[in-house]
Amino acid sequence: MKFKSSCFFQFFLMKNIDKSQEFKSHVFEDTNFKKFVEELDYYSGLKMDDLEFAVGKMNESYEALINRIVSLKYSFDDPFETNHTLVDRLDSNTIKIFN
Repeated sequence: MKFKSSCFFQFFLMKNIDKSQEFKSHVFEDTNFKKFVEELDYYSGLKMDDLEFAVGKMNESYEALINRIVSLKYSFDDPFETNHTLVDRLDSNTIKIFN
């Protein structure tokens, strides 16, 4: 079976997460869940009661990166800040940290 648009394939794959516990376990394994980003996006929209598990997996996965960003002199932008964003504050000395 072929799908003209990948979104249809992703949607039906997401539906299989709900129908098959074996497939759901496969998707939520530590080594696999990043391979199903679009499907989990659909899944989280339809299955709000199961969202805590998925968000927990994502937080665990990116914890080291988040901690690294938080430890920097300039951390995450305030979502509503428009005048002094992180990019505005970078200079050649700051950028060397990321190399």
